[in-house]
Amino acid sequence: MANTLPIGICFFTSTKGHFGSKDLYAKTLDHLDDQIPLESFGALYAHIKVTPGEEDIGLVIEKDLISRGFTVEKTVAPWVRGMVHQQEYLKDIIKSSQSKLLHSQPYTLMLEDDSLFGCSKDSLIKVLSRTTAFFDKMDIASVRFLRASDLSTSPILASELDYFYSPHVNFNLLFFRSRDFYLAGCLIEKSWSFLAHIQCEMVMRMVLNELSRNEMRHIVWHPSYAETIHIGVENHQEVLKNLIKG
Repeated sequence: MANTLPIGICFFTSTKGHFGSKDLYAKTLDHLDDQIPLESFGALYAHIKVTPGEEDIGLVIEKDLISRGFTVEKTVAPWVRGMVHQQEYLKDIIKSSQSKLLHSQPYTLMLEDDSLFGCSKDSLIKVLSRTTAFFDKMDIASVRFLRASDLSTSPILASELDYFYSPHVNFNLLFFRSRDFYLAGCLIEKSWSFLAHIQCEMVMRMVLNELSRNEMRHIVWHPSYAETIHIGVENHQEVLKNLIKG
């Protein structure tokens, strides 16, 4: 199934890990690879945020990602949770959006290191194929997966379908055209003095909104069809155990 999907993965990870765990990034990729071999994607790009003093951890992660077929870039920078984290993430987005490897594919999947796919009604490859078809047929800016718990912030406007439209954007699992990812990065960089003080997902929504005139420009898969399973939580071991049981 090599190179059957016109999608480049843009994978974000860091040496900080999640609640003491440094290997959730690997569990994320293993879970994806079990459903669709990573070699099926047209491009594999990863960015590692390296905390000063954790360069050795960064090298271990880099070596593992390269063995999985990723082209890896790293940024060494201090950051903490809060606005500094938001700003550092935006810097990583700008850097990654300029990747010529990702530009080789028409679509980019922005994947965080603690977000799994859950597909109850179709295989993942069918879900991804349907996702790319949206961009071929409609003037939209993004398609994303949602956690069921997030439904309260994304009103369902087309509940009879497998998907609905939402005014929101988040990074659970976010698809866009690679050209739009590049343009979004350019807009963020050019407007840095203003956008750097805004929450990073709101920034992405703002810039993507400039790239489509369609009011229904952001599509969300209904969690009953396909959802995000978030494992970057304090009780991640319990979450993973329940996932395996399921």
